[in-house]
Amino acid sequence: MLTFSVSGYFMKAVPTILFLLITNLTFCQDKINSGVFDSKGDTSFWYKNQTEFATEISLPLLQNSTTEEFYRFWIINQVIDVWKCANGSFSGSITSWAKESVRENEIRTSKIFVKSAKISQDTSKLIRDLYINSRMLDLPTYHSINGWHQGLDGFTYIIENTTTKNYNFKTYWTPEAQENLPEAKKLIEFINTLKKQSNSKSIWNSFANIIPFDCYFYGDMNIICKILTLVPRKESLKEKKNNR
Repeated sequence: MLTFSVSGYFMKAVPTILFLLITNLTFCQDKINSGVFDSKGDTSFWYKNQTEFATEISLPLLQNSTTEEFYRFWIINQVIDVWKCANGSFSGSITSWAKESVRENEIRTSKIFVKSAKISQDTSKLIRDLYINSRMLDLPTYHSINGWHQGLDGFTYIIENTTTKNYNFKTYWTPEAQENLPEAKKLIEFINTLKKQSNSKSIWNSFANIIPFDCYFYGDMNIICKILTLVPRKESLKEKKNNR
């Protein structure tokens, strides 16, 4: 009779498991990180904020990725991911989200509505080539660009990319407000082309039609509210009360 010892198999597997863990940890430690820390040497606010949010909406963290090429573009309430597959082809996805905002005198919530859509291989390759050919990797993050200032409203764009050896994290607050800086013009052109290639506007419009919130945050500080008649307004308040 053949028998199988789970404990014996596990003991034999332990050295292999430990080796893989140590190898992976060593690999992560060897990866060169850029943009993770701000000009003062502290962990970047945007890096910390975006890492937490990526986890919240179930996106993989690029700094831990072992993929040969992975690109992530945070645009307004959407994030575009493009990565190289093992067979050399490219795949991608676009994720849209909405954080609930409440009206005056309502209880604040932390609800997020998220929906992802696949991007075709051809489009994924186009986006990857756009990034490379636009030389966006050479564009420094905002605090390294002379004259690039921050503001309280507007939109912050974030670009991440990783290889097996390097991870880059860059943020750019409202390039349209940067007084004709050549770097801002370059970024605006890239973002506009990226949106067209990814069909982000059409995807967002379809997503916006099914957002279940009366009000939601759009961009860094902006809030969009639906216009509700009296009956739908009462139904919405009743539903919120039941959910909480």
